[in-house]
Amino acid sequence: MRRWRMPLIAVTMVLAAVRIAVLAVGASGKNSLESVDTLYETYREDFPEVRDVSVVKLLQQNLQNVVLVDVRDSVEREISSIPGSISQEEFERRPQRSDGELIVPFCTIGYRSGLYTQKLMQQGRNARNLRGGILAWCHAEQPVVANDKPTHRVHVYGRKWNLLPSSYEGVW
Repeated sequence: MRRWRMPLIAVTMVLAAVRIAVLAVGASGKNSLESVDTLYETYREDFPEVRDVSVVKLLQQNLQNVVLVDVRDSVEREISSIPGSISQEEFERRPQRSDGELIVPFCTIGYRSGLYTQKLMQQGRNARNLRGGILAWCHAEQPVVANDKPTHRVHVYGRKWNLLPSSYEGVW
C-alpha cells in the first residue's frame, strides 16, 4: 500500500499544477481583446442598427475630422480619457461645431456610447460607436491621459469590465 502512496501524491501534485496553469492561462485570456469584443457583441443586441468603428479603422483616419465624445461620467473621466476627446456635456453645448465631422462616442466597452450613437444617428448625425470603447483603445496600446498627462489608470466601470491589458490599472 505504501508503494502506491508516492505515485498517488505525485499524480495529485501534477494535476494540481496543471489546474493552476489552466487557471492562469484563463485569467490572462480574460483580459484579451477577444473578451472585450465578445462582451461588446452581447451589448450590440440593444442597438443593432448602430454602426461602429474599430480603433484600428479610426486610427487609419489619423483622427482627421473626428470628434471623440467621452460619454462616461465625470468620475470616470477624471481617472483618464482618450487624448483630445471631449465630454458629452461639452459636445452638447455646441453640437454644430462638429457639423461635417465623424462623431465617435465611447465609454468603457461601448454600451452607453452605443445608445448615445443611436440617438445621434436618429438626429441625422454622422456617428459611429467606438467598438470596445476605451478598453479596445488600451488593447491597441494607445495612450490615455489624466489632466493632460499620460497615465495607465483607466476607470473600467466595475470588476466585470476590468478587461484591460496587464500594462494598465483598472479602477472602479
